[in-house]
Amino acid sequence: MNDDKLRDALPFLRPRIEEPSAIILLIFALLCVGVVALVAYHLISSFKERQKRLQKLRDAGAAKGLNKAEIALLSRLSNQMTHPVQLVESLYVFDRTIAPYLNALIKRDWDHKEIRQLAHMRQLLGFDQVEADQQLRTTRQLQDGLTVMVWCETQEIEAFYPWVLVRREERALVLVPLLQEDFARYDALEADRVLTVRFWRSRDTEYRFEASIISVDHDENAVVLHHSDSMTRLQQRDFYRIYVHFEIPFFLQAEPNADPKEKDSLNNIDQEIALSSAERIEATVLDLSAGGLSIETLAVGPLEGTLIIDPHFEGLFPLAGLACQIVQQTRVGQANRLQLRFDTMPAAREAELVRCVYEHQLQQARTTEE
Repeated sequence: MNDDKLRDALPFLRPRIEEPSAIILLIFALLCVGVVALVAYHLISSFKERQKRLQKLRDAGAAKGLNKAEIALLSRLSNQMTHPVQLVESLYVFDRTIAPYLNALIKRDWDHKEIRQLAHMRQLLGFDQVEADQQLRTTRQLQDGLTVMVWCETQEIEAFYPWVLVRREERALVLVPLLQEDFARYDALEADRVLTVRFWRSRDTEYRFEASIISVDHDENAVVLHHSDSMTRLQQRDFYRIYVHFEIPFFLQAEPNADPKEKDSLNNIDQEIALSSAERIEATVLDLSAGGLSIETLAVGPLEGTLIIDPHFEGLFPLAGLACQIVQQTRVGQANRLQLRFDTMPAAREAELVRCVYEHQLQQARTTEE
């Protein structure tokens, strides 16, 4: 009797498996087709959009004179880029994109044909020269003939000596000492040694980078360096400074309360007449760089206005007549110490000042060694 009761309850205890209705199957099939269609549409649209962007790159590259192999190489390198055409339009996009690939290629095969292709593309695209108002970001943007100051980590004293960049290749930099006798100071140079290099770029600022040595040619007194993709663009406070001590006269000229046009016209007035009524200040230069100088004066501060170096000043450095803006001034005992920044100066004067600063540092380094 108990078995009969259990038998009657079994249909309620077993799960029931029923075939889905036709309507449910149709809805499910439509959902699957819709999902597949959306995925396919997205893939096809992305492919077409990618091809359109690559076609812009091909057209722009062909317009600039690139051949099919070079355009194909750029297309391959632009695989992850949203706007591939920037490879032929922007120097910085070009360098940022090719640098990892190029560095790996150089390690694998020094004479690979694609290295020559990239070098040829740089020239055709005009990326072998950088305008003065554009920041340098990699040593592949340097110009042959540039004078740089070099210091090796093996030297006990941090003394920079002048070298010349005789050849910039896509693979490396080739440097030789400006004075052949200075090469003897680098007898310990060998592959993988690190050199610290700094240089002044005309109408820009000072840069610094570190690079390891690939090889040393003792017969030609030349060093071959790896490229650096991380140059540091120095701020004025980081410029290479030389510590000096000499007297220098200034004229304190109050800032004119005039619009910029009137201020510019003031610069055309004979400087002797313009400074005849200005206060004369005697000061001592404490340090000097290509961007400014530090001075100490007994003049009562705080001083306001523009300090103009006496146009008749004669000294080791071409400072006569330069206008300086006061960046900072501090009272030290009875003296007033000022940090000054040079106003815009002619490129020729700037180059001469940089040369004098580096030459003075070189003389100091040689005197210390002796």
